Amino acid sequence: MIPGEVTQLAGGFIFSFWDGLALTSMRIALSSAIDFWLSSVLGSRFLMAILKTDQYEKLRKFSEDAQTFAGIIFLFVIPSIPKDLLCYFVGASVQRFFPFLAASTIARMQGILGNKLAGSAAYN
Repeated sequence: MIPGEVTQLAGGFIFSFWDGLALTSMRIALSSAIDFWLSSVLGSRFLMAILKTDQYEKLRKFSEDAQTFAGIIFLFVIPSIPKDLLCYFVGASVQRFFPFLAASTIARMQGILGNKLAGSAAYN
């Protein structure tokens, strides 16, 4: 697996800032949607295959709480946290799709913008 930060930098380098920003934003929204959908369709068995049972149980306890949802969305701001796992978790919870997709995409924007600027500056 390639960390998202690497592909974001490369996108800024290859496609310039604006084109890279548009492509990365679409890619991130699409992959988050697929992760959410996959987890919601396959349910808890899918998550339990990825996580240890005790980790899954701890996360499941908090899945219905609005503060936990806000905390999960905050984790999308922090670079290098595996965002796919967060998408899988939210997909297997009771959270709704569109609020999750909007919140997670917006939360990632600061990192995307920084990586696109760095990638396009390296090209220039």
